[in-house]
Amino acid sequence: MSNRTGRTNGEAGTLLEVPIDLVWVNDHPLVVFGLCSRNALGFPFWDDVARSRRKVTRMEPLDAIDLDTGNHGLIGGVFHTTRCGSTLVMRQFSALPGVFGLSEPSMILKLLEGPRTDSGSDRTRLRKLVALFSQALAPLASRIVIKWPNLGGLHAAFLASALPEVPNIFLHRDAGAILQSIARNPLGGMENIRPGHLFSPPMIVAGASIPDDHLARAALSIARVCKLVQRDPDVVAVDYDDLPDVAWLHLAAFFGLSLTPADVELMRAAAIPHSKAIRSTEPFREMNTLQAPSARRGPMPTGQDILQAAIDDARNNMPRFTREPMR
Repeated sequence: MSNRTGRTNGEAGTLLEVPIDLVWVNDHPLVVFGLCSRNALGFPFWDDVARSRRKVTRMEPLDAIDLDTGNHGLIGGVFHTTRCGSTLVMRQFSALPGVFGLSEPSMILKLLEGPRTDSGSDRTRLRKLVALFSQALAPLASRIVIKWPNLGGLHAAFLASALPEVPNIFLHRDAGAILQSIARNPLGGMENIRPGHLFSPPMIVAGASIPDDHLARAALSIARVCKLVQRDPDVVAVDYDDLPDVAWLHLAAFFGLSLTPADVELMRAAAIPHSKAIRSTEPFREMNTLQAPSARRGPMPTGQDILQAAIDDARNNMPRFTREPMR
């Protein structure tokens, strides 16, 4: 027997009922809830938490759920290029008391890419979904920092209009390092990439659809994110090379957090293990071992060229945080 908070008679306090999926039925979004172990909430990505569910508990139409969308608990968002230290940043914020790093919930992207109605209802739906996460995680945290799904950057303008009070950063990295990381460990979900997800320079893909090559698709989809994330007028750029220090020097304050010296030490300690390793003390060494992939040069730009140009364009059109302290 369980109650609405997900606590069971046999496992009091060890399970939480949380949102685990979103499905569309006749142009209406339904939220799927499930019971998940509190221990599973330490997984690096929210979809890993969802897959670990003990059971599905209920489905409810998002529009029928009554919630105060003004009290959503979201204090900051992270747009990113992937393979740029964004999971590390989530780990750093999750180390702080009362803060939860919500990493790439695909539910958000399903809502963003689903049928649109009028802008007012769409904004309410987004705010309500964010508030559902806050409500479910309330036993653990009162504040949430979200790493948007990578393709969430394509919807930066809408996210900024729906959540104008939430500051966002754009975390990026050298294109060669990103693609080298993807070559070693391919991105998941690339089968869902559609032509509208790709940056399409006319000289490269005129008349073409989706490249067959995984790295080419990755490069063009990330490049489009770099272009469209600039539609959030207040987004601030952060370079991978400025991690992990920039998180406690600038990002915490940007997200409205006042850190104590003990908090800084927690963030510093959270940056030592590999951020994608679960309950591991293996250090994060990728920055010292990556080399940019060699690219065949010719008259046509490569995927790496296109991606690097898009990253440079985004970085040059945004204010930046660096590892340097404020003067």
